[in-house]
Amino acid sequence: TVSTQSTWTCRVVLPLAQEYEDAGDFNACDRLKRSLRINGILYAIIAIIGLLGFTYLLIKNEFHWSYVSEFVASAANAFGITLVIILLGYGLVQIPKEYFNMSNHDIMLKYFHFKASDIEDHKEDTLSELDDLIRKTIVLSRRVELRQEERERCGAMLAQCPPDRIDLVRTTLRRADEKEIDAEIGVVKDDKMVELNRKLKRAVKEVHRAEAKWEQTLEQAFFLEDIVNSRDSSERRIASTFRSSRNGTLGAFMDTFEWLWFVKLHRPTYLLLGCIFSFISFVIILGEVLIFTDLNFPVLRIILRMNPSSLGTQASSLIPLLYIVHGVYYGLFSMRITGFYGLYPHHQTDAPSLVFYAINFARVSAPICLNFLQMVDMEDTAFHQALGQQRIFHNSMKYFFSVVLVAMVLFNLFNLYGRIVSFLGLSRFRFAADFTDEKIEEGRKLLSNARMRKEKRAGGRPTVVEIPSFEASLREDQSRRYKPVYQSTAEPI
Repeated sequence: TVSTQSTWTCRVVLPLAQEYEDAGDFNACDRLKRSLRINGILYAIIAIIGLLGFTYLLIKNEFHWSYVSEFVASAANAFGITLVIILLGYGLVQIPKEYFNMSNHDIMLKYFHFKASDIEDHKEDTLSELDDLIRKTIVLSRRVELRQEERERCGAMLAQCPPDRIDLVRTTLRRADEKEIDAEIGVVKDDKMVELNRKLKRAVKEVHRAEAKWEQTLEQAFFLEDIVNSRDSSERRIASTFRSSRNGTLGAFMDTFEWLWFVKLHRPTYLLLGCIFSFISFVIILGEVLIFTDLNFPVLRIILRMNPSSLGTQASSLIPLLYIVHGVYYGLFSMRITGFYGLYPHHQTDAPSLVFYAINFARVSAPICLNFLQMVDMEDTAFHQALGQQRIFHNSMKYFFSVVLVAMVLFNLFNLYGRIVSFLGLSRFRFAADFTDEKIEEGRKLLSNARMRKEKRAGGRPTVVEIPSFEASLREDQSRRYKPVYQSTAEPI
């Protein structure tokens, strides 16, 4: 069946593909063996835990063979619903907040200033890590006792690195440093070379991602600066140094429409969407909490019954379902584990990350449907029959789900998650970058210098852009106080 194929794909095929792509071995056979070994250890641990549970049931004389399939299905869906609740707790709060923030160009410009500083620090860290790994590989390749196969492996490892970084490391590598690194490496073993190759692959990809994120941030920040600078334009167009002007009647119409949208219509539209999404999020959070308690008050079921027509019922049920799906996958695709998994634009996402998100994409699909059916208080559907009995964890975990959802909503509403993660030193385990004002001034200078360099290459004339202070951007009803920053206008690169 489709359910069985999805389970095998999610639980077996994709994890094998993920470890295969992430392995640092030098041929396909060794990478497949390593993937099978790592997944075999994981499945063995799960089997031991399940065996302990069945042993407990045997001792209590409550074991029956029909419980095996029910236990596996219930455990998988309990894990899936837990993941759905965690991701939903992030998405239902962050989606309205994002629209409210995006409605204010001044706040978003400050965010890009912060983001530029954050990316610059990350670029320095990744380049430093890459240089250390290249240095180890070069020292390893110079060993006299290496076999020809090992030397070829070192050459293959260096071939994936940027040539300019290799030249820089070779130029700055001192004899004393080489002896120290050689002593640190110790005896050359296949596992050491495999691990070094795996780290080198990740470091190279992280450097490319940092460069791509930097270019994307420049593109977005420059365009936003253009909008801020063109607010009072008498020509009703967004001026730019980096793109050619549109010609003709159609070009003038497109310029005017673009100016009207970003200067006049963008803010009220995004504020309205933020209010609508806030209301839907509140209704869904209330419905989620109620289905995991003993209160018999299905909010969505009551809303659906308000529509007498079949078309109205389908439309009113489709809207919250799509929003729940959007909230879950928004949280999933925003989650990044720095140095391991993350989705990045401009084709910078590596294969292990794609497989990681594919696994979790498939893992939460059925629990989302089950969760929505619980919210609308529908039972004994064709979906329930295909899924099987779900009695084992239903009563014992319903209060747990409510607590987790409320906790995640509060954590993300007051940004407690980011503070706790930073306090514990686990900043790599985060969703999106947190918007703080600590590095705004540094990022402002970085973007200003980058813009002047780009305008100089493009032959443009730099201008001064008036950018409101951070406090003034948060208070629309008060007069704005402007700080002149040496910048100019631009359009997406």
